[in-house]
Parts: sequence; structure tokens; C-alpha cells
Amino acid sequence: MSMHPMMDILISGGGDSVGRVWDIRTKSQVRVLEGHRSTIFSLDTQGPDPQAISGSADSTVKLWDLGTGRAAHTLTRHKKGVRDLRFSEGEYTFVTAGSDNIRQWKCPEGKFMRNFNHSIGVVNCVNMNSDGVMVAGSNEG
Repeated sequence: MSMHPMMDILISGGGDSVGRVWDIRTKSQVRVLEGHRSTIFSLDTQGPDPQAISGSADSTVKLWDLGTGRAAHTLTRHKKGVRDLRFSEGEYTFVTAGSDNIRQWKCPEGKFMRNFNHSIGVVNCVNMNSDGVMVAGSNEG
């Protein structure tokens, strides 16, 4: 789940393969983000734009336009499930972590930038600070 840093909304996702956008003031669902074919593992939002990203067990990343509730782009470079993802605070980019690798993408369209090679096993979580320093956690510790 992810709370938008500038809007009064929360986005949740899970085993039903859809994301749900909630108005935190009224506690009501305002949108359903449909398009994944399997469990949504991770969601994130960014401040300047009404945009969200989701990563799924279906090996895709979707970039959502929160104004329309539609997927603006679907990224398919991961070969296995996308376990975590995070917008960078200082850059107009985001990173995705899958069972197979970690990748960096450019906003808003999700243009592929680079692959991070690693030998830490299956990556379960990833984060990036405003200086672009990335950390990842895996089954290996």
C-alpha cells in the first residue's frame, strides 16, 4: 500500500490482482486499477504527479494515471514477479526489484535506463534515497 504524499489518497493492492484508490478523508473507494493478471506485490506514488506504479507476480510493472484510473504504460522487462518498487525522491526515476534482477526506469513513461547486476539472490525489497543511493534486501540477508 502507498499513501500519496500530496493528495489525500491511499492505494492498496493484493491477491485479487487489482489496485484500489481510497479517499482517506471519506474512507471510500474512488477508483479500481484493473489490468494485472496476478497478485500485486508492491505499489508506490510520487508527489508532483497523480501517478502510481504497481508491481505484480505477473512479471509486469504498470504506471497508472490516477486521474483516469487507467494504466498509462505496462513494462514487461522482468521475467519473474516484481516484488518491490520505489520512486526516487530526487530523480524523476523509479527502481523495480524482481526475482530476476533490479532495474531503473525513467518517469513518466517508464523508459528503461539500466539493469543492476547483483549476486544477492532473490530480491524482496528495494529503496532509494534523494541522493540516488539504492539499497536492496534479499533472501540471503
